[in-house]
Amino acid sequence: MGDAIALNHEMLECMADAGCVGLKFGLDSADSAILDAIKKPLKVHRLKSLIEKAGKLGIKTHMSVVFGLTDETRETMEATFEYACELDIDSVQFSMATPCPGTDFYSELATEGRIRPAKWEEYDGSNMSVINYPDFSGEYLERFTTDAHTIWLRRKFRKPSWLWRQAHYLVRLTRGQGWPGLSKRFWRTIQLLTGDSVAVSKTDVARVMRW
Repeated sequence: MGDAIALNHEMLECMADAGCVGLKFGLDSADSAILDAIKKPLKVHRLKSLIEKAGKLGIKTHMSVVFGLTDETRETMEATFEYACELDIDSVQFSMATPCPGTDFYSELATEGRIRPAKWEEYDGSNMSVINYPDFSGEYLERFTTDAHTIWLRRKFRKPSWLWRQAHYLVRLTRGQGWPGLSKRFWRTIQLLTGDSVAVSKTDVARVMRW
């Protein structure tokens, strides 16, 4: 677990020398206005170079993306998704913004009356949205997030260099977790490629070919 805000090539080299084999970080959104709104000082343009450097060092990269953040629109979601597809990232996790009580995000939405009545178990960023949006419905956001996993993976399967790198990582994974670990990732991949991401459990969704 880490962050790409202060990450640089020298740090990646030190991490690789120390034995690091995987890095997870959050993009959240590719829209600078949304990043400003959530107070995240990430310079999105730096990610491409950092991800490519990590790949050359044998560090598998996993990126989390959150749809439905402050000031989100259909257009900004589409742009963020397209950017996630352009990056040479190894795996990705698409989630929906979830307003946890006690956060500024929750307070702002509550003040605006935009949190729909929901049970606590519905505050689930993988499967359900509890926010009322002016530009789209909660059902639209849920479908967009679910479909994003399948579309992203299908696009990656068209790239030989990406497939070759994943094969290398799967060999490494098999050495550490054995055939059971490889089997689990194989079936998760099949589910997503066939568009059956809903069948993936809440804790497993989007964790395709993870280390």
